[in-house]
Amino acid sequence: MTALSDGLVFSAFGKPAPQGSVRSLGRGRPSVHGNAARLLPWREAVKAAALDAMGSVGPGDGTEGSELVRTPGGAGSELSPTHVRDAAEMVRLESSKAFSGLTDVVSASSSLSGGPSLSGWSRLEGPVSVAVVFTFDRPKSAPKSRRCWPVTRSSGDLDKLCRAVGDALVDAGVMRDDSQVVRLTASKVHVGDPWALHVPGCCVTVRAVGS
Repeated sequence: MTALSDGLVFSAFGKPAPQGSVRSLGRGRPSVHGNAARLLPWREAVKAAALDAMGSVGPGDGTEGSELVRTPGGAGSELSPTHVRDAAEMVRLESSKAFSGLTDVVSASSSLSGGPSLSGWSRLEGPVSVAVVFTFDRPKSAPKSRRCWPVTRSSGDLDKLCRAVGDALVDAGVMRDDSQVVRLTASKVHVGDPWALHVPGCCVTVRAVGS
């Protein structure tokens, strides 16, 4: 995981799952997501990765360009600093000038403030910017001579994929509520594409938006 002094960049691994429609099981019984078997493990993976990244933020850490990388899943399972920079560069290129500094790994001039803290991280209470790159396996039937995109139904709707990540960020305590997100940049790519992770998953950047 990579910790920014005013935000987080982290990776979560597994096939990204979209937020499913909620259906009722009947009176007096809890409502469940239609794709709960796939969604809930994915949200837990994103939550765990966010918690791990939050634990990398030291109190008052202002080291310029510092990168803290952890490998919870064993050798080769973690997002490398190169993958972080590539994913961040994709976000920068595909965003407007308003996002130009969204994912730069730099020290913050402003401090975070808000709710409960974890190893120096304070839950974001104000406006938040989120950038996500979702990586999917490349289909075996995909042409090798040209690039193709994850447009099949199995990859899910991009907005619903983002909703699942947003809920996981709230569950992890990164922010209070996903209604705080005022800027959102998201893309779907295949393994092997530019800016993709080396395995299915997502790269998430979360930053506080200054005044």
